[in-house]
Amino acid sequence: MRRKLACVILVASALSAPAYATPYRLQGSAYGQAQAPVGLVSLEGDARPTDWVQIEALIWAGAKELGTEADALVAAVRLHDPDHRGDLWLGRQMMTTGALRPVHMDGARGLVRLPWHMTVEAFGGLAVTPNLKLSDEAYDWMTGGRIAQSLPGWGTIGVAYLHRRDDGRAIDHEVGGDLWITPLKGLDLTARAAYDLQNPGLSELIGSVRWTVSSAWRVELLTTHRSSARILPATSLFSVLGDVASQYLGGRVRWRAAPRLDLVAEGGARRLDDIVVENARARAILRLDDLGRGALSLELRRQGARDDAGWTGVRGTLRLPVASKVSLGVEAELVRPDRPATRGEWWPWGLVAATFQPTAAWDVALAAEGSVTREDEASFDVLARVTYRWEAKP
Repeated sequence: MRRKLACVILVASALSAPAYATPYRLQGSAYGQAQAPVGLVSLEGDARPTDWVQIEALIWAGAKELGTEADALVAAVRLHDPDHRGDLWLGRQMMTTGALRPVHMDGARGLVRLPWHMTVEAFGGLAVTPNLKLSDEAYDWMTGGRIAQSLPGWGTIGVAYLHRRDDGRAIDHEVGGDLWITPLKGLDLTARAAYDLQNPGLSELIGSVRWTVSSAWRVELLTTHRSSARILPATSLFSVLGDVASQYLGGRVRWRAAPRLDLVAEGGARRLDDIVVENARARAILRLDDLGRGALSLELRRQGARDDAGWTGVRGTLRLPVASKVSLGVEAELVRPDRPATRGEWWPWGLVAATFQPTAAWDVALAAEGSVTREDEASFDVLARVTYRWEAKP
């Protein structure tokens, strides 16, 4: 499959005329940490040989320490109509279909924009699995689509469908709907729901109301309902262990107390199997410059959980540009668990990081992290990242 995807990309490049050339971009990043030690390399590319062709690729070079091989996370060609009448994607891609959950697919996806503000989208292909071999996965496929209608000045409404099979057996069969409307100035209403046709019932529902009272005040309400057994594929072991739905109801208020100061308060409650747990957060963010490149924040948080596994904590962060090409970041957190066990009554965590950009092409980051958790009496780690960006015109 990876060989076929590479051929598709090469053919598209060969057929592209350089008359409307725009830059080719390639970015390579190397990550490493000292604790394992584990390292990985990723490559990300973006090429636009013409106004109607775009090539994207994100390659993971693998990690021998983890026993994994190199693989393509994304490798796709996008054919785009310059007049915005439609798009066609070919290859490996991650996509979302309105109210349904994202899917990772090797295949084709097309979108057509009709004159009366309607879009029609359809896709089909194979679900991505590590080191995919077509001969072993002959009966694994998925198909679906979405129809959406834009309501100029009001919002958008859409309906989506997904059908997926594994070894010939249906494991996902869902329909979903999504809605976004603005009935009044400053008032946004959004909702999306997914219904499982294979195990009939509501698998997910998310609704929110956001009211922008003024440039300084914004209020939000959010509610969710999730059925874990219906969200998981039908072949998953966890889907047959029982279905305990969870519901959440919460709200958030943001106040811009000063041009550079934001105060945020949020809270809610989650219900799971007749048990209700709470969560609450209060946060202050002070920007140190008009562009927000430097910032100082302080956060108080309460997170409830079952079986006295909740905790209360305080967290502070500092982001500071010390020079035009150097910036520093410091984060610290102190948590008091409801049930400390044997790790003490307070669990600290801290991170110190620095980034350096010697040129427009190079980016270097280094961080040191230390913590005490329920699992580890003490933990210390060093992480590093080196990134190089290349850009050229054909």
